[in-house]
Amino acid sequence: MAYQNVGRGSTNAHVLLEWGAREQVDIIFIGEAWRDREGKGNTQQRGGYFMRAGFGKDQLVVAYWKTELKEKIRVSLETRRAIGIEIEGSFIGAVYGAAGGNREGMENWLQSLEGLARGSSGILIGDWNAHCEEWDEEVREDGRGKALKEWMGGNGFNLVKPDGATWCRFREDEISTSTIDLVWTKEIEWQPKISEFLTSDHKVIWGEMGMKKEESKVLEREVVDWGGILGFAEDLKEKEKEEERRVYDVTEGETAYEKFLYLRRCFTKTQKNLWQKQEMVGLRVRRTTEGGA
Repeated sequence: MAYQNVGRGSTNAHVLLEWGAREQVDIIFIGEAWRDREGKGNTQQRGGYFMRAGFGKDQLVVAYWKTELKEKIRVSLETRRAIGIEIEGSFIGAVYGAAGGNREGMENWLQSLEGLARGSSGILIGDWNAHCEEWDEEVREDGRGKALKEWMGGNGFNLVKPDGATWCRFREDEISTSTIDLVWTKEIEWQPKISEFLTSDHKVIWGEMGMKKEESKVLEREVVDWGGILGFAEDLKEKEKEEERRVYDVTEGETAYEKFLYLRRCFTKTQKNLWQKQEMVGLRVRRTTEGGA
């Protein structure tokens, strides 16, 4: 999965999609997406990717993914500055935060992500346009950065440490840099790749996201060896009446039913296995019993 702010450049967007195809990236988000005067967005199809979200003329984030993922992904959020999707039980949110503004403005905007952030596991990625010493030691922390850090902590997210400045611009003889493109994770594995400059002044931030998987429960269940019980009964039938009576008398229990329960316990074994496999074993046991085998 990858994200890049393309600075409203259509060429930058095309280069990003072609790069993603070479790197075999499955999902690509574009921030500060290009729009023409009529509000039309980026190319609908390029490099094997199809535009799947962000069609509105005012939307600044768009999403592309491969055709084979079409049935696996559900779009859960579409606003001017954010897109949220769900895939295999986890969420991914991509954003383009407004430049400028104050802490209150940042806090108000973050509220629009609350529904997405309530998911049990996922990632938030994008250009947040917020400064904080936690992710950029060379800049002064601003109110937007403080608000972002507190909101992420309060919602259970952890910052993925950037591998350096994510934005760079040349101005005459000076080079300006900043770290504003960030990845935040919540109860999910993220393996970051080295961020890359293409043709935009923002780096591509990308990596591999581990999908959440249901844990297989290992359970214990007791299974009665009905075959063993039937074999025991057949052996008993071959014995003399006196021996049969003696075995009955020494069997624990006062009534015939209590003796049956004792016999059942003697032929019960504990079985450990995965739940699905246990259900199959249980089904086979029931079928065997019903068939009289």
